Amino acid sequence: MTGKQTGMTTRPKPSERQRDEAAMWVARLSDPDATAKDRAAFTHWLDQDPLHRQAYTELAVLYDTLAPAAQAADRRAGWTSRALAHLQPGPRWGLVASAVAASALLVWIDNPSFLQDMTADIRTGRQPVTAATLPDGSTVRMAAGTALKLDFSGGTRHVRLLHGEALFAVRHDAAHPFSVTTGGYAIRDVGTEFDIADRATESRVFVAQGAVDILANGTPVAPTLHAGDEAILPRHKPATVAQGTPDIALAWLSGRLVVQDTTMTDLAQQLRRYGKRRIFLTPALRDRTVSGTFPLTDPDGALVAVAASVDAHVTFIGPWLALVH
Repeated sequence: MTGKQTGMTTRPKPSERQRDEAAMWVARLSDPDATAKDRAAFTHWLDQDPLHRQAYTELAVLYDTLAPAAQAADRRAGWTSRALAHLQPGPRWGLVASAVAASALLVWIDNPSFLQDMTADIRTGRQPVTAATLPDGSTVRMAAGTALKLDFSGGTRHVRLLHGEALFAVRHDAAHPFSVTTGGYAIRDVGTEFDIADRATESRVFVAQGAVDILANGTPVAPTLHAGDEAILPRHKPATVAQGTPDIALAWLSGRLVVQDTTMTDLAQQLRRYGKRRIFLTPALRDRTVSGTFPLTDPDGALVAVAASVDAHVTFIGPWLALVH
């Protein structure tokens, strides 16, 4: 898809790959047999990119959230500060940390957005479509693995899409604009129907009816979108606007994933929402692009088909993990 580009800067956040690497370091450093060589390699990894430290700290917060027993064992030095200071855990701490690591990583595998979901007002499970009515009478249909945070106080009509995808049918109220924020952008509307998808590397907005404005820090970043328009909002690149395709943008409503030149990283994130498995991609595959139609009712089968389209294979590891290589 091509279109006019407009400038935009958003705050960087860790990529899926960086979060995966952080999780591996969490597991390695929680092992009581972790060596000085392991910790030196960890320090080197931290120093490569500030986002590595951010990704690692976010996962460490998850440990602290789930680890009251570990914190009680040593309240004066939390798990995060010890790990980041590269100290060798003692025998008693090693046993506790290993148990906490196992519990936390299982939660993370089952739901990588666990911490965000704790703040959400609406969350969906793995069912393909969930419908809800918002406090102002607007309605929303949500894809699997979607979370919304609401603010409808004092005449405000604001939704934050924490992750996932949602189709909003907005009740007309010219005096109180309706807005949705995601990925550093705000989508503002008075009364219309539009779809917003939060992807691993970008957000997408498709207007089914009416019109919407897209802003960042209060400034428009694209011309007003009208029915049939689609905006692609990358994390670190200019936004683009072009004519969209309803059969692609809204295919999830009928249990299908239809993609066109979509990266394997974004595809893995979308399929992850519909199944139990955490999907890992080898580095060479992450930026490969795929086009096609895949069934959301069979995420494992869809993943195999996606992998085959780029001459890759899938190794399923128990019920929780899948490696595409």
